[in-house]
Amino acid sequence: MIQEPDKNDQACGERTDFDTSYSYLMLFTDGNRIDLHIETEESMKERFVSEKLTLPLLDKDQILPAIDPPSDVD
Repeated sequence: MIQEPDKNDQACGERTDFDTSYSYLMLFTDGNRIDLHIETEESMKERFVSEKLTLPLLDKDQILPAIDPPSDVD
């Protein structure tokens, strides 16, 4: 199953900017879930450190700041 929450937000009248970021929520038949968020470097730098559940999988250009391990404290 896949959801595109940004499209849902846009359909509900919320302001969305597909040029700076876009999200996919994916649930696989084996029960694994991936929330994939694609965004520009500028957008990432504004929000990256405030997202407590973030787990970077790959930073091939070494642009991400160091963050604490993921936590659901929020």
